[in-house]
Amino acid sequence: NENIVDKIVEEFNKPCFLMTVDENNNARCSIRSNDLINVYSVLKENEDWLDDYAIFMSLKEHFGYKPWGEWPTDIRNHKESAIKKYKKELEKSMDLHRFLQFKFDEQFKKVKEYAKNNGIKLIGDVPIYVPQDSSDAWANPENFQLDKDGNPRAVSGVPGDPFNRKQLFYLHLL
Repeated sequence: NENIVDKIVEEFNKPCFLMTVDENNNARCSIRSNDLINVYSVLKENEDWLDDYAIFMSLKEHFGYKPWGEWPTDIRNHKESAIKKYKKELEKSMDLHRFLQFKFDEQFKKVKEYAKNNGIKLIGDVPIYVPQDSSDAWANPENFQLDKDGNPRAVSGVPGDPFNRKQLFYLHLL
């Protein structure tokens, strides 16, 4: 059908920043060049944590998902020279993690808007503690009770009680 071919040609002639392929091998444009301002805006709003998160997730993949405490010493200790080296080496992976956070932000805003328009209130349960193997702990160890090797000096938990004499350790950082 000539009409379908024209539509396909038209679609592929539009500038595209990111082309993705679904499970059926259908290519589609995920971000058009005119959407880049939205991407940039979200990335700029979140730059205070997003770069640390992007490199952390890229390093997790690079090192076979081992906890950051098992990474080579230079990157485990967040040495600037190691950060520069891995940022260059893992640039595409970092871009993917930034993009995934952009897509989450975009989708979550749509969910919130839908909920608001339909009289649904979203209530969140915000965690108070973060896990040891997190970008927050790796990038900002001074904010947590960690020893020089990045191991926790104290973790969250609750004491035993008459119903359960064992202490429960949640292993979240303090």
